[in-house]
Amino acid sequence: MRVDARDPAAFERVAGVPLVLRHARLLRRAGETRARFFVAGERERAAAAAALARAPAGLTVEVIAGAPDGPALDGATVYAGGLEPVGDARTPGGRKHAERRLYQLLRKSVDLDGVVAYYAMRPLSRLLTRLLLPTPITPNQVTLSALVCGVVGAACAAGGQFAAAGILFWVGAAVDCVDGDLARLRVQGSRLGEWLDTLADDVSTLGLLLGLGIGLTAEGYGQPWQVLGILGALCGLATEARIYLDLHRLGLPIDTAQYPWFFGAPRGRRGPLGRAFYACSFLFRRDAFVTVVAILLLGGARRVPFLVLFGGALVFSGMLIVHMWVTRRRQTGDILATNK
Repeated sequence: MRVDARDPAAFERVAGVPLVLRHARLLRRAGETRARFFVAGERERAAAAAALARAPAGLTVEVIAGAPDGPALDGATVYAGGLEPVGDARTPGGRKHAERRLYQLLRKSVDLDGVVAYYAMRPLSRLLTRLLLPTPITPNQVTLSALVCGVVGAACAAGGQFAAAGILFWVGAAVDCVDGDLARLRVQGSRLGEWLDTLADDVSTLGLLLGLGIGLTAEGYGQPWQVLGILGALCGLATEARIYLDLHRLGLPIDTAQYPWFFGAPRGRRGPLGRAFYACSFLFRRDAFVTVVAILLLGGARRVPFLVLFGGALVFSGMLIVHMWVTRRRQTGDILATNK
């Protein structure tokens, strides 16, 4: 694929990334394995080579001084995923318009994001995204920061600092909204990032469950709480491991929210059972139960947030067992129907 980067605007930064580097990342995402960037002269070739040193793996980049020898992408145009033009980088106003458009494309629906994330976490996380965008901080580093919040929160719960645990649990979930936005704006998404993001969520949740069990026992509520915390964490771990395996096998993003549950498509496309499961699914979204648990811990509750997490782990495991049973029945029925 050829890119005409002879216009100086091709080296402007848009969404924190030099435009030529953004083009390279978009081309790799589109499946290209080779890209040729045509620049105005030798000085521009050195600048392009420096910017393209961070081009994604799997893309061979060549920088040439001169005019393209065929059709080429306009290097001064800002593209979104799918190489959709969203603005022109030749003027400051054009770059601002392009960035506004890229931010608009980040916005997910309530169905995908969850009610609390859509109306509370995302507006706050986007402020942090704007601050981090021009910095060298990577999406994976943000994910690890969210994980640290979750692990420290679990440690606070184990030590009896329940209010601090609730705050850190919620802050970690809000920070976790930033990594995906950064990755999409800079075109830095990766399979490793997907794995880290999901693992950070689950380690934080199961860690808090275990920490609360330990903390309740230490506070004198009895040994069974610690035992239940261990059992709940192990149950959740086994469930998530199976879901990860299925998502990886199906080639889907490593995101439990996109798991293809047996009740199928949302709203109105299925019967009453499907709609009921769909409505209930919002209660099990991470944004909702994180907020409920944080509010309970801040309000001085101890056992109730533990039971919320423990019950959620059991219900999630039960849903997976039902899903596996229904899926196997359907597969058996399809085989029998084919053999008739």
